[in-house]
Amino acid sequence: MKNSFAAIIQARVGSTRFPKKVIKDLYGRTMTEFLLERLKRCESINEIIIATTTSSEDDILLEIADTQNVKIIRGNTYWFLPLDFERRVRPKEYKTPVVNYGPNTTAK
Repeated sequence: MKNSFAAIIQARVGSTRFPKKVIKDLYGRTMTEFLLERLKRCESINEIIIATTTSSEDDILLEIADTQNVKIIRGNTYWFLPLDFERRVRPKEYKTPVVNYGPNTTAK
């Protein structure tokens, strides 16, 4: 059996360095949709999760997750860091290793 992983995409609309980067148009789709399409091609990834904030400006990510059929977890601005995900969510719900994808992260 091949290894399988859950991929987390950390995304929020309220970025200060590149505002609204995750919903910028990239050839007819958002950057988040582009990333989701690429991750869905990876055979070793069996689950994709978008991690974002509960801010109303991030509601668009809820819509993207729904149309792309991926899970989304939301928390306050400081909550959605990978360490908190590991501590709060993973032990209860996820049985596969986690690969974290985000603008300032690298696959581990």
